[in-house]
Amino acid sequence: MKVALVHEWLVTFAGSEQVLLALSEMYPDAPIFVPVYNPQRVPHFRGKKVITSFLQRFPSARSRPQIYLPLMLRAFESFDLNEFDLVISSSHALAKGAVAGLRALHICYCHFPLRYVWEPRIDPRLSTNPLYKAVALVTKPMDLHASGRPHVMVANSCYTQSKIKEHYKRESIVIYPPVGVDDFRISDELGDYFLLAGRHVYYKKPDVVIEAFNRLGLPLKVMGSGPETEALKKMARPNIQFVGYVSDEEKSKLFSRCRALIFPGVEDFGITPVEVMASGRPVLAYGQGGAAETVVPGVTGELFLDQSAEAVVGAVRKFEGGKYDPAAIRSHALKFRKSLFVERFKKLSEVEYDVWQRSGSHASIGAESR
Repeated sequence: MKVALVHEWLVTFAGSEQVLLALSEMYPDAPIFVPVYNPQRVPHFRGKKVITSFLQRFPSARSRPQIYLPLMLRAFESFDLNEFDLVISSSHALAKGAVAGLRALHICYCHFPLRYVWEPRIDPRLSTNPLYKAVALVTKPMDLHASGRPHVMVANSCYTQSKIKEHYKRESIVIYPPVGVDDFRISDELGDYFLLAGRHVYYKKPDVVIEAFNRLGLPLKVMGSGPETEALKKMARPNIQFVGYVSDEEKSKLFSRCRALIFPGVEDFGITPVEVMASGRPVLAYGQGGAAETVVPGVTGELFLDQSAEAVVGAVRKFEGGKYDPAAIRSHALKFRKSLFVERFKKLSEVEYDVWQRSGSHASIGAESR
């Protein structure tokens, strides 16, 4: 069986790229089709056959591919996938719009429906910037059309599954993404700091945590970087330390020695909370999105019910670190290990491909959206 992998773009290595890497290891001979590839930023796929589109030559595409969003569907449609039996798209935007051959099964692993157009609350620019509003207006019908092309939709969480149903009117199967839990360990040492980790962007709500710890006066370490970093630094008091991006070794130490991770955003799944739990540490998270599925109140952490500094302050003041068993927290995190993702996805693809082959309806299923 000849397999092709299709991914949104390869210019950073984040959660969706971790999924793609696991898929590439499952299907080592499968070429990877992406509109844009920056091997300097994403060296993880060196040695793989990576096929790019006409967008690869466009200015700034290898650093900011989002600016070419209105052209993305055309880029995916330009790939010739006719020789493949199974096409697997890894999609958080328009990768699901790739056109598989008439005799091929197309499975989409959907990280989330296209946020830019379906969930404008995550980015105020979509409601205030005329250019962004125009991009959303053009891209929305493209994305809806693209959502009809996969024969099977897989969601990375129940939260994402609900959004696929809401926006695309499609059913999906939940398979949680692979998390490198085996890369983390429980530490014998414990620090006195709380931790905030992730990209510093509006919808992840880092400002809420900074404001809360300004009031609390407790030590907070802030990992990561992003467009909001300088503004966050200006509002932060001396009890808050920005450590930026760190090595994997330092990341593991920060995770395993923190009092707890503060996770205020709404994520489709949220890999960082699971990594922290794999380190035996509890998570205080906003109770929406993927965190509501991975954090077990009273066992692996707690959920607060509002994205506000007041809610974070309340959660931290109620926090009793001694009540959580690090071994129990880590045991829960192991339910999201990479080997389980591989096992479940491989079984799903084999079953669905067998049904597809026996159905004899290759040319008709999904044909209207082609």
